[in-house]
Amino acid sequence: MRQQIKSRYLRKLPWSLLNCKSNSKPDFDSIKLVETIPKPAVTANELPINNFVKPQLQIPTFSGEPHEWNVFKNVFDAAVHTSKDYSSEAKYHLLTSYLSGDALTLVQNYTNTAECYKAAYDSLHK
Repeated sequence: MRQQIKSRYLRKLPWSLLNCKSNSKPDFDSIKLVETIPKPAVTANELPINNFVKPQLQIPTFSGEPHEWNVFKNVFDAAVHTSKDYSSEAKYHLLTSYLSGDALTLVQNYTNTAECYKAAYDSLHK
């Protein structure tokens, strides 16, 4: 294999790159072959965040039972409530889709407007 590399590439290399100080050809066997790894076009730090898919969180249904509240609140907050990806109207719709029983009845008293989403959400843990 070294012979193939020698015959193919050595004659194409400029002598100055091989640090030749004389007109004689260098000893090819003394030259180290180094495998080059191509540099990626974009590093991980340069990728826009929008290209990443958020992990899907399984939001539990909240029926109004006090022992269900903390689990529901933590997951809903992480997936929806604190997200800037949703409008208040979309958050209200998502909230009602994960409610049942008394909790759903309570929240349905609010209209689906930007101002009412926060009040409807806050009413669940009072």
